[in-house]
Formats: sequence, C-alpha cells, structure tokens
Amino acid sequence: AYLSAANNCCKVLDSLRLDLMSKKSSEKTMYNETYPPVDAFVPASERQVAFLKDLIQTNVVDEEERERWLSQLSELTRDEASQAIEQFKR
Repeated sequence: AYLSAANNCCKVLDSLRLDLMSKKSSEKTMYNETYPPVDAFVPASERQVAFLKDLIQTNVVDEEERERWLSQLSELTRDEASQAIEQFKR
C-alpha cells in the first residue's frame, strides 16, 4: 500500500510539472512574438533622434561633422543612439 501511494504521488507531481512546463513554453512564445530578436534592427526612437539633433546642433562646431552626424541619424539603432547621447553628454 505504501509503494502504491508513493507511486501515485509521483504521478501527480509529474503531471503538475508537465503542466507548468507547457505554460512556460507558451510564455516563451508570447515573449518572442512581443519583442524582436536580439539581432534585429531596432531603429532609434523619435525622442532619441530629436534629442540627438539638439545635442549635435549645440555641440558640433564643424559644419561638415555636423552634417555627417545628422545624415546618419536615420540609420542608428536604439543602442547606438543611446551611446551617442552618452558621448555628447560628457
């Protein structure tokens, strides 16, 4: 009787674990659909671009350098824009 009860207990725990694992895998699917893959191109946000334009106009004296920066704004990723903002803040 003891072995039968232990066996039944393990079966219940296995079914709970399988149910939990299936919920986790569906959460991963929802996560992957919500957020782009890590290597996907995520363009700079409008706020980042606007802030960078202000920083460039204020801090870059050389006109050619300023034009180069401004021409590249549309190609920046979100991370690159963050790095540029930090660079101009210094």
